[in-house]
Amino acid sequence: MKFKSRFVIFSLTATAISLFSYGRSVALEAAHCAAPKNTNDILKCLQQRHPEVQNEDVINEVSDRLSQQGSSWNNPEISLESVKGENLGRTANTTEVRISQAIEVGGLRAARRNIGKALGDSFKAESLGKLEEVTLLGIKSLYRLTQLNDELEKTEESVQRFRTIKNKYQSRPRLNPDQEITLSLVQLAVSEFEIRLNHLQKEKREILSELSASTGLSATAIEKNLPTFKNEWPETPKVDVENKSASLLKSQADVDLSVGQLAEAKAQAWPEFKVSLIANNNIDGSVQYQTYGMGISMPIPIFNRNRGERALKASQSTKAMKVHKRNLDKQQSILKNLTQQYEVSVKNLKNTPSGRIIESKHKKAESLFAQGLIAGPLIIEAHRQLLSYTQSRNEEELKALEALWTLYILNGTFLNQKL
Repeated sequence: MKFKSRFVIFSLTATAISLFSYGRSVALEAAHCAAPKNTNDILKCLQQRHPEVQNEDVINEVSDRLSQQGSSWNNPEISLESVKGENLGRTANTTEVRISQAIEVGGLRAARRNIGKALGDSFKAESLGKLEEVTLLGIKSLYRLTQLNDELEKTEESVQRFRTIKNKYQSRPRLNPDQEITLSLVQLAVSEFEIRLNHLQKEKREILSELSASTGLSATAIEKNLPTFKNEWPETPKVDVENKSASLLKSQADVDLSVGQLAEAKAQAWPEFKVSLIANNNIDGSVQYQTYGMGISMPIPIFNRNRGERALKASQSTKAMKVHKRNLDKQQSILKNLTQQYEVSVKNLKNTPSGRIIESKHKKAESLFAQGLIAGPLIIEAHRQLLSYTQSRNEEELKALEALWTLYILNGTFLNQKL
């Protein structure tokens, strides 16, 4: 119960500091959100304004206060007692004032200090984890908007081209069997690509809506500052063995917290001394006098040595250490997979034909169709293949981006990187 009450105090302290620092965080937001000039400004604005991301100053202040709170002394107690009666017909009155201070022994205060520090570190790790999540999602969303604009342009172009072909065939007085089949295929293609167009527009609206809500920026401001397609990719980032990702920092904080709680459980087996200063004011008839003294009280640890809680905390501490070790091993596997994913994706992107080459071949196919040298179904398939290729390439680009920025996150350098 003691630990739970202190944790509530920690939570209230964190809330108070957050409110106190709100004005300061608003000033920092204005720098990037007032008039964004590029994609990096949009990303910084998202990192600062997203409702689930705490301001850095707030995080540090809360963490420091939690550590300080854990090492503070218990508050003293004051009591006042007054007894009134008669003694041999005379009025008798005794008033006692007692000030008591608990003195913790057995390392209880040091254990609380360590618990406070671990809670602060855990709060930092959780805040960093949310910042990592928001950053990665923001980068993918911004690049996806760039891709969607390209896919929408190609899809709209296809729809317009198919409608032109359809109108051309429908304007003829008579159609031979081959032309009738071509017209049917074109009509199906128009419907198919209109559905695709609707899906792409819906996806774009949803991403813009989410970014606007999280940054406070208009959709127009976001679209003016979208990233361009990546033509150059950096070398695979080298991640330190002891990386600084939020997941490992949180795991380590859980270990520190469990060790502190075990030390607290052991310390609670020792008695808590209570030293009191006592002052009495005595009235006996017409006689009044004062007495002063001090007292010491302590429970005798005979029946309860806190063995149950000590065993529980020891088990939880062992579990936290095992979980942390597993996370370290798991992280190495994740690093290997991410490195392979990034290198393979970049290799695939470099080996694919450039957009200029694809567009040139597409225009050549259009020219041959206009000259009547290729059939209508072939031009439909050409448009379908162009859009399919574009979407596949975009998916591969997003995989590479996600792998690259996750490596930056695991290395603790993602805040210093530029888009």
